[in-house]
Amino acid sequence: MKKLTEILNMSKEEVINYIKARYDSGESVSAIANDLNVSVASIRRQLYHSKTEFVSPKNKISSKITKEEVEQLYYNDGLTIEELLPYLGCKSTITASRILENMGIDTDSNKRRSVAVRNGITNDELKDFLIREYIWNQRSINSLAKELNVSHAIVAKYLVKFNIPKRKKLEQIAIQPSATYKGGISIKEGYVNILTNENGKKGKYQYQHRIIVEQQLGRKLKKNEVVHHIDGNKQNNVLTNLIVLSNTDHMKLHGLLRRGISHEEAIKGVSIIWAYS
Repeated sequence: MKKLTEILNMSKEEVINYIKARYDSGESVSAIANDLNVSVASIRRQLYHSKTEFVSPKNKISSKITKEEVEQLYYNDGLTIEELLPYLGCKSTITASRILENMGIDTDSNKRRSVAVRNGITNDELKDFLIREYIWNQRSINSLAKELNVSHAIVAKYLVKFNIPKRKKLEQIAIQPSATYKGGISIKEGYVNILTNENGKKGKYQYQHRIIVEQQLGRKLKKNEVVHHIDGNKQNNVLTNLIVLSNTDHMKLHGLLRRGISHEEAIKGVSIIWAYS
């Protein structure tokens, strides 16, 4: 399994700060672990290094965790009793079951309804929803979890269940940067810049919209190709807002727009090299 420093292309200190920022923003340890495809222990280790109280080995987790938090992990995140052991501070599933019983948490499997049932749809409809919103509309897992009223981790599990491929980490950051992420993103001339690691060279910034389009094209943009933002918002890098034009057609399009012609009409006067469909 790759190290977090390799997955995130960050130094050890940057990784620690990044994980802590996500945890402080409200994401659970399991959600972060699932998102990065690493073990829960790896995330807990980073939080320990950041001196986050939750993972301190000197504290009993069972004295910190509440009934509501356990219900979130057990019902919504779908953790098994065995997976709850580190959160409850015990080593036996029998002991864990007793703790849940004392908390008044029903371990009847019928209580753990699926996301589809809770949202009044079928599994096929849930699958279609995730494909449309996650793949086509490029929405983040966090935004989908919020709409479905579940955790980040459970949406990630359904992506695996339905064999929906997870987007590359770089693409996820490029489409919707985390509000708590303090490094690797900057604004230059109104455009979003992303810190990339290309050919082993760390520290190179590239325009976000170009990265996204090149991922879709499967190649680098040519020197005479320009990425155009349909709505005029240079920071709206959703795929449906991006098209590729030649330099000549790009200048022609902006000339028509300056003359007061609507974008819908102006676009008819140029040749589109690529558009998301």
